[in-house]
Amino acid sequence: SNLDDLDFAAAQIAKYIATGHSHTSNHLPIIVISAFKNYTDELVRMNQTFAQEPSSFIITVGEQITAGLFALALAKYGVPAKAFAGWQVPIIISEKYEDHLFADTSKIQNTLDRGILPVITGFQGVDEEGNIRDLGRGGSDLTAIYLAKVFNTVCVLLKKSGGVCSADPDLIPQCFVWDKIGYDNLLHLAQSGSKIIQKDALLVAKANNIKLKVTGIDFTTQTIVDAQNQDFWSVFEFNHKLRIVATKMAQMLEQYGYREQDGFYEFGRAYFDMRLEASKIYDICKQNLWVA
Repeated sequence: SNLDDLDFAAAQIAKYIATGHSHTSNHLPIIVISAFKNYTDELVRMNQTFAQEPSSFIITVGEQITAGLFALALAKYGVPAKAFAGWQVPIIISEKYEDHLFADTSKIQNTLDRGILPVITGFQGVDEEGNIRDLGRGGSDLTAIYLAKVFNTVCVLLKKSGGVCSADPDLIPQCFVWDKIGYDNLLHLAQSGSKIIQKDALLVAKANNIKLKVTGIDFTTQTIVDAQNQDFWSVFEFNHKLRIVATKMAQMLEQYGYREQDGFYEFGRAYFDMRLEASKIYDICKQNLWVA
């Protein structure tokens, strides 16, 4: 979100390495980083002053700033690091490749072999002609999951929520983090409008059975994502409407005024107290779906 979060995350990575997890290049983490919160939105707004079509050259700048800063922050904690833009790796975005992506891993591997942490811009790549391209909103998830695929390693996604929650914490502060859910569970969330992880990234993770963990920058809670789907629910806001993704709740949700819309349920009344309604339906989900 900001410089303080970036500094804290760098300290956590340094602590992870110092505790003995990463004595060899095979166990050094590859860092993929996003832009600061709302920074890409601001770049899009500036872009729209002159053109409605977003320019990848402009809107991917935020990731280069945070990658450079994160490398400096790691060095502050005694961890040598080198920042790479997507076009430097390069990460090539083209429909001719599986997953529409190809990464030349030689620079990353060489950096790891020298005991240096590569810090790579998420979201950004180039086409076959060298033009900067982007991977869509949330594309840093796709960069990270794709690199986990080509390096045959686990992908740990650090999110503000600290894992996949049973509700948006801003709506339901007492919500909890699911210990484990399935790829399809998470895809259902993404397709319903939840922004926890990009849909295209999840499709790559599922197709390649990539080991996936969702956690926070303090690593205190986490969700393991694998092929085994679970009974679960999530309550969140989308475009000022309340949405529910839940299993085994269809008739009950409809009784409470929710209507099915492409696999999720939405509360469509024009005027209602968002927090009050969220709390009410959350308690109903908890009573009917959660087995303690």
